[in-house]
Amino acid sequence: MPSKSARRSRTFLIALLALLGALAIPAAATADVVTFHRFEVDATANYTITETCPDRSTSTTLVQVIGGHEEEQENGESTLDNDFVNVRILNFSDCDGNFINDRGFGPAEFTFSPSLQTAAVSGTITTRDARRALGDGRPGLGRHGPDRGREQHDDLRGVHGPLPGEAP
Repeated sequence: MPSKSARRSRTFLIALLALLGALAIPAAATADVVTFHRFEVDATANYTITETCPDRSTSTTLVQVIGGHEEEQENGESTLDNDFVNVRILNFSDCDGNFINDRGFGPAEFTFSPSLQTAAVSGTITTRDARRALGDGRPGLGRHGPDRGREQHDDLRGVHGPLPGEAP
């Protein structure tokens, strides 16, 4: 008659083999193949606008224009195709001592070269503080584009509207 210890060992061995057998059998799974494609290009231009205040001090406004394109496809069918412009205006102290942190976002026309070394954006948006900003320029793609250091190719026409120091 087998001992109690031998029965426990045999029971454990049978359970272990059953578990290993269950893990070795692949589970049958059926799923449709879905292909998903996402592509996004962003280009950023940073401008500095320095104005002379009535007391002969200066105030510097930082303006950032980001233009971009994003697209998505699922199984070859386009689900998103969007060009946009994002404008941010920042000044820690304008000539009147005001802090300015304004931004706006909206649709635009965005073009870029196949090499992703040049880009252009054009679009009009209204910021949350009711400034009208017209993005119309060529923001750079990254810090090390081919023209950085020789020629910027950013266009100061990139932001229009009543910025600090300008008449509305």
